[in-house]
Amino acid sequence: MTNVYRNVQNVIVKIGPHRSTQSSLLINCHFDTFPESPGGSDDGASCAVMLEILRVISHSSKLLKHNIIFLFNGAEENLLQASHGFITQHPWAKEVRAFINLEACGAGGRELLFQAGPDSSWMLQIYATSVPYPYASSLAQEIFESGIVPGDTDFRIFRDFGNVSGLDFAWATNGYVYHTKFDNIHQIPLGSLQRTGDNILALLQGIILDNYLSEIPFQDHTGNPVFFDFLGTFVIRWPQYMACTINIISIIVSIYSIYLNIQNARRDTKKSIYLKHLLLCTGAIIVSWLVSILSCTLIALILTKLGKVMSWYARPAWLFFLYVVPTIFLSMTFFLFIGSRQKKEVKSAWILYQIYCDSYSIIWISILSFCVVFEIRSGFIPLHWVVFPTIGNIIRCNFFNKWRGWKWLFYYLMTTCLPYIQSFYLIIGALYLFIPIMGRSGSSINSEVVMANMLCILFSLLLSFTLPFVLLIKNAERILSVLMGIFLITIGVLILTSTWFSL
Repeated sequence: MTNVYRNVQNVIVKIGPHRSTQSSLLINCHFDTFPESPGGSDDGASCAVMLEILRVISHSSKLLKHNIIFLFNGAEENLLQASHGFITQHPWAKEVRAFINLEACGAGGRELLFQAGPDSSWMLQIYATSVPYPYASSLAQEIFESGIVPGDTDFRIFRDFGNVSGLDFAWATNGYVYHTKFDNIHQIPLGSLQRTGDNILALLQGIILDNYLSEIPFQDHTGNPVFFDFLGTFVIRWPQYMACTINIISIIVSIYSIYLNIQNARRDTKKSIYLKHLLLCTGAIIVSWLVSILSCTLIALILTKLGKVMSWYARPAWLFFLYVVPTIFLSMTFFLFIGSRQKKEVKSAWILYQIYCDSYSIIWISILSFCVVFEIRSGFIPLHWVVFPTIGNIIRCNFFNKWRGWKWLFYYLMTTCLPYIQSFYLIIGALYLFIPIMGRSGSSINSEVVMANMLCILFSLLLSFTLPFVLLIKNAERILSVLMGIFLITIGVLILTSTWFSL
């Protein structure tokens, strides 16, 4: 495709130190909007943030060491033309050493750092040490680059045509109004503007008040880094090679942890029997996932046939009752069915539960190994599920080896609480993004089926080490009956009423 444009308008402001310098930081947003949309969040709010940052910097008594170029570009929605015009033609473009791009696919919430590169390890270091309210994930970058999330930003233009390091930020909450006539200033919480302004100002000052921009040519190029925030409190980041090393060490130690369990269980179960049921439990977990996925897909197709789709668009909590509850029910039922036959050889329910936990560890080890082989940066997620259960198990085997029963179970769940919390934190963020996207995806895909499979897979992984807990309960059938009752009531309400489909 040939891209031709003319009469594209940019508004550019440069502020810098009294002494002339040839190194600049570019901060960019766009003031054009999608047709028939006021553009309150996309990208008027970013313009407001940049104007306030410009005011603060221009009145600050702190001495700048580099220039700051504020680019308000006028043609982002039309194939990113204005940013291309600046970075390829404007004389100031030659002095740009790094950039910050502000975007939005929602009205408010926390600005997500979802793209970084190339060679942006130094910018991530500044972000991690200077920003008061971090929210970042290399998982989000891999998802965006995969094309699952439709769209593009000026980040790509500066990266590909300017060949400079940069960070890309965007709001994702309340994506319902994105590119619609409802995207006005009344949809934007003032707290979101304040938070974004505080973060971007702190990041910008961390860059231009030091010598980073003049030292960039001499920095090591470590490739695409792995980065993620922990519950919005701090950022963990490391180069790809370090992530690979950490992952491999974790895999080896986790295998050793499973070996310790096999050795310690010899007084209750023969080693050959333990290994046999370890493979059987691993297969049972995988089959339970497949059965859950097929069942949730069938539920979604039935609702599609009945014309009762997207009840969760207005009220996302319905996703839990429609697809998470059946996932839990089917997995527990399957574990009970297989477990009743396993108890003929594994007499202790506690040993059987431990075997299931080791099976989950094997699965997470396999996922992490896949991430290592294919250099997937979102491997930090399975890393959580490998490291924490492994550390907890090794400590128990060496210091609390005599613990049995509920004391042991409580300890085991406590060692996995951090992976549970962090994974749930990521899932909530993903749902905030994907639910509005499904609403505007059109007829090209079945949104009900996509969300059904997404919820089933996410919560099957989230509930690792937890679902086999049903094997320890004497009256497990009561729990299953409650889950089935909740699901049937939910389906009944959706089929017999239309109240839940209105915004």
